[in-house]
Amino acid sequence: MRRMSLHSWLSERGKRISFPHGGIVTQTAEARGKPINATIGIALDEEGVPLHLPSLMRLVNLPLEEVLPYASTHGIESLRNEWLRHMRLKNPSLPASVSTPVVTAGITHGLSACACLFTDPGDAVYIFSPYWGNYRQTFEKLWGATLHAIPLFHEGRMDVESLCTAIQHSSSTHKVLLLNFPNNPTGYTAVEYESLCASLSDEAERGSTLTVLCDDAYFGLTYDDALPQESLFARLANLHERVLAVKIDGATKEEYAWGLRVGFLTFGGKATTKEMYTDLEDRVAGFVRGDVSNCSQLSQHLVLRTLRSSTYAREKQRNKELLRKRFHRSQDILVQGRFARFCTLLPCNSGYFLCLQLHHLDAEAVRRHLLEQYDTGIVALGQDKVRIAFSSVPTEQLPLLYDNLHKTFCDLSS
Repeated sequence: MRRMSLHSWLSERGKRISFPHGGIVTQTAEARGKPINATIGIALDEEGVPLHLPSLMRLVNLPLEEVLPYASTHGIESLRNEWLRHMRLKNPSLPASVSTPVVTAGITHGLSACACLFTDPGDAVYIFSPYWGNYRQTFEKLWGATLHAIPLFHEGRMDVESLCTAIQHSSSTHKVLLLNFPNNPTGYTAVEYESLCASLSDEAERGSTLTVLCDDAYFGLTYDDALPQESLFARLANLHERVLAVKIDGATKEEYAWGLRVGFLTFGGKATTKEMYTDLEDRVAGFVRGDVSNCSQLSQHLVLRTLRSSTYAREKQRNKELLRKRFHRSQDILVQGRFARFCTLLPCNSGYFLCLQLHHLDAEAVRRHLLEQYDTGIVALGQDKVRIAFSSVPTEQLPLLYDNLHKTFCDLSS
């Protein structure tokens, strides 16, 4: 097997970033447990207990040590291991050799870390369109990369050929892809994983070094048993010596904990050694240390306790079934012939959203009219698409939502 240098994937920034071994964090860890410890910048009472406000602690039914102290920069070790254990349960084909997840302050923070580690200003990031608008904010405006968008669909299926053609035409030997399934905004999970992986393997065999970022924010929320139930990351993590896969996920959508801001970065690669994984984990921790110092102790412990709960699996399945019900109710309404002359429902089978391609109507005009005349909110995407979050609308209100939408179409077409 060919051995790769980690620098083959890293950006110039990524090569520079490191975890400050020997700095304050390390020195504090070395002094932990000593009778006199004047290292860490927290305040203790006369018995060595963190000073705190009782009015705050009365609001949280957790031990003080799970709430107020700083967390490890890499994340709480027990949470990292528990997240990896669940990842393996949900992805049985995941190779034995992957990194231990590093905690980030939400999935967006993880994406920002990836942009820093793997792209330099002007570098292309290949992505399917339509895509989540915050990618542009993170990769382009914040870190200076350039999103190279390829239409997601060709004849109702993921357009693997156009994506791979675009990659082949790149003059760079290191190519970064950002793939998001279930997709935001379309709610689509691809069934073409085999052809995609085969094409990426062929590109790597031709000499390209590939970093494939898997935004798994909505992982697990598929509503058709025929769809892939595992993350694309599981296949990419052992695909080719020149492919480094990165799983960006978190509690945000998977665990219905949007405001806790707990995300994870996990790496997998066929030629990636244990030492390289440790290096990558440290570089992510170096990014975290320089950006937000560390992630919330309280949020991490809440997620950890949830993952270990005896009712966890049952509660998740209950929520998924509710979203599945809303998804199918939305589909049943939107396939009715009355919508055909106004819009096309883009392929969808998962996630929180569905997306409509408008015919001869302006998306912002539709959004504004729907909001002002029918007290109904949706999201306009560009000039000709709208996104509907069926996840946030009670099932009994879905018919009214789509009736209002149809009335808006008629009003603007008259």
